[in-house]
Amino acid sequence: LSTILSVITEVFNIETKSLNLQRTLSGLLPPSQVAAAIKDPNSLDLKPQLYEVTIMFIDITGFSLTAKKMETNAIFSEVRDYLQEITNIILNHNGVVDKTLGDGMLCFFGFEIGRKQQRLNHAEEAIDCALKVQELCFERNLTARSVGKAILPLRIGINTAKVIIGNLGGQRRIDITMMGEGVNFASRLETACDPFKIMIGSSTASVMADSSISKLLVKRKIQIKHFDDMIDAYELNPYSENHNKLKIMQDLYWDWSNDMISEERYQIESKHGVVLKMEGTTFKLINFSLSGFQVHGASYYARGVTSNVSIVDRDKTIECELSDPHLMPFLVEVRSGKQLDDGSFVMGLYIPGLNARQKQEIFNALSKLSNKVSA
Repeated sequence: LSTILSVITEVFNIETKSLNLQRTLSGLLPPSQVAAAIKDPNSLDLKPQLYEVTIMFIDITGFSLTAKKMETNAIFSEVRDYLQEITNIILNHNGVVDKTLGDGMLCFFGFEIGRKQQRLNHAEEAIDCALKVQELCFERNLTARSVGKAILPLRIGINTAKVIIGNLGGQRRIDITMMGEGVNFASRLETACDPFKIMIGSSTASVMADSSISKLLVKRKIQIKHFDDMIDAYELNPYSENHNKLKIMQDLYWDWSNDMISEERYQIESKHGVVLKMEGTTFKLINFSLSGFQVHGASYYARGVTSNVSIVDRDKTIECELSDPHLMPFLVEVRSGKQLDDGSFVMGLYIPGLNARQKQEIFNALSKLSNKVSA
């Protein structure tokens, strides 16, 4: 009898451990990898090794601003459900969830527990996954508009690189994660990406050179921290075959984000011919606040690009006002942008480097040529 009880107890313990392991891994690994790990738990004792994988960062744009305006439980619940749906898409494309980041997620493709051979089509899986995630983004935001909820766009950065992968959690906690510059670069691609789009590194674009996706990639110059020069990246527009969808999303977010901004904005009267000169390109200055500007022009700069700018008007009023304090040129950062029907662009620029007094002087000078728009 004691032998039978021992066997039953052992079986029960094994099943309990398997169930706990399944619960732990089900939100991190695809079902096939969860099954492999349960069959051979020792496979989770990952010694750090170098693997080539495709890394994806996903970020909810403007979450901090939205969170300030919404009830805590409501925004928490909404983001939790959003990330769960994104997780399901990642796992269905054989991705591994590295970690959730509060308002975003880090995952990778091409690594599989229980298999000696890596998946070779990981770049394709990552891009297919990103397109599905942005499809979810479109559907959720359409629904949000109809019920008066927050508009939550996504930015996605994708990079193919060799990184170190291992179980950082040790024996008591499972934490399959990556380390390496390739991870940091994927994060910077995401930061440079516009809402509702996907920014892809050159290494991933090279892998996809023979695929149909390559025809949809648009080369962009982006600015990356610790790099002296701008570097090439490739923008993938999930709505390239239906531009109206992108316009719907951009207009939704543009209206929503403007509603969230509490600063007063002032419109420049066109008769004054006020322009902003940036990187040798001239933009018409549409409106401004204490913190930045909205400009219109023919050129596109990716989110996160910084540049010194000068403001010029027809009668040189602004130049005279700001020449004495030596405020020009000054630094701006691209924070947002959208393409208009005529192919031109509107961008939102932020002033990151000036103190409150200097910003006030620029604001006062421009106010003489303006009308208030809204609060």
